[in-house]
Amino acid sequence: MRNLFLLLTALISSSLWAETVTLEKVKTFPVAQEMTYEDGQPATVIETANIFDEEGKVARGPHTINFTLDGASSYAVMVNGQRVEPGETFTFVQNLTTSGHKLILPIYPADGGIEGVVNYALNIPDVKSMVCLPGQQELEDGCLTVTYDVLAINCSPEYVSDTSDGIRCVNYSTAPITLYCDDGYEKNGENCTRVTVQAAPYNCSAYPGSSLEGVMCVQQESHPVSKCGEGWDDVSGQCRGTATSYSATYGCKKGSWNGSECERTIRDSYYYLRTNCQSKIEGNDGSCYDYYVPSCRDGYTYDTYHEQCYKDGETSAPYTHYEGDCNSGDFLKSDFCLVTSSKSEKVPYCTRGTYNSAEHVCEYQSYSDKEYYCPSGGSVSGSSCLTYNFEPYGNYCLDGGDFNPSTGNCETDINEPAGRHCDEPFLMEEDGESCKLTEEYLFKHCDDETFSPSADYSTCERTLTEDPVLECPAGYEVDEKGVQCVKKEETPFIG
Repeated sequence: MRNLFLLLTALISSSLWAETVTLEKVKTFPVAQEMTYEDGQPATVIETANIFDEEGKVARGPHTINFTLDGASSYAVMVNGQRVEPGETFTFVQNLTTSGHKLILPIYPADGGIEGVVNYALNIPDVKSMVCLPGQQELEDGCLTVTYDVLAINCSPEYVSDTSDGIRCVNYSTAPITLYCDDGYEKNGENCTRVTVQAAPYNCSAYPGSSLEGVMCVQQESHPVSKCGEGWDDVSGQCRGTATSYSATYGCKKGSWNGSECERTIRDSYYYLRTNCQSKIEGNDGSCYDYYVPSCRDGYTYDTYHEQCYKDGETSAPYTHYEGDCNSGDFLKSDFCLVTSSKSEKVPYCTRGTYNSAEHVCEYQSYSDKEYYCPSGGSVSGSSCLTYNFEPYGNYCLDGGDFNPSTGNCETDINEPAGRHCDEPFLMEEDGESCKLTEEYLFKHCDDETFSPSADYSTCERTLTEDPVLECPAGYEVDEKGVQCVKKEETPFIG
């Protein structure tokens, strides 16, 4: 027997196994009411760690608990729903199995408005770790003993019990089996046999897309037309044939060799550069003029304000001049003639090279290395020249057939003998014209429809079943699975 004594002063350990253990202080509110959390659990409780017996096993089952409130306490407390006055001891029983092998006691002041400190002690006279006998099941208020006995299976005469698939009563019986053939079949030993022969049908599977006409496969194949014939390439809108090769010439393709490189003279056009026009007047001939003097035809007067020539005495009908209306040396500017003065000539200018006044061109020298070139035409390929024959597009049937202008395709007519075959499960006869099917099966028949052929068709068999009558000894009952008898007895905790 073990006596456990708990005092309220300090922190508790992780498990209670000493004879005397000091508990942690509990702070409560100065109200005579049990305070709870949102989940309904009490806010102020005395809670110990797990309680063990002398052998280190956790405490189990109902235990007598003595709660003593110190006589010097300044107020009474409510413990486990019971009022305890100072100096009084409250004894109660708590099942430590259901409380997780520890003490959990709600505590709060019995009277409100009083502040102070109270001391108390908890005593467990006898700590027990076994409350049920070996083999018993521990319940919340006692121990459960479960015993089993054999289940009696009672069957009718000629029936036997069978537990291979649940519990049932079965009756096995057999009868002779006979050979039976359906209509169209003939007995052949222990088999029923039927032979079917039919002509092998024609088909065009060797010519996909063709249709069967009598014993021939007929189809018109269509292929795209090629613009160029076989061996010719489609290049830039025409057909190019196979290349012909000859040796390329190595040297100066343009110009002449000057001992170190190829040199040639390039001629280019020039344009006029006016170096002294600036803000001066530009004439129609490209020359520059210091100033101009407007002049009008006889019978017309120049109006400086409108810069127009009008007939004498008129201002509403200006006269338009033409080149032929101006005097020699003058030129037409807008609608009047200009008298030239201080004419400056334009100067030829070359963007590159120098001006050749004899031939009126710009000339400059160009230099390059020797290279392979084809003096007789063709394109350079390494040190060779390649020449090709070209032909215009045509209509070529490279995949066979003949060109049909109405469809724009190459078309071929297929007219081949059809093949013959047998659909499964028929097999072709040696003559290649007939298909044969041999059907054979073993059909052993049971004359009594309540019987069925056995797996090897050696006999007819039948299995009848009925529900058994199950019996258990007095005080026992059939368990939930229906396979044995069970008796359950509840007894008080031991000790």
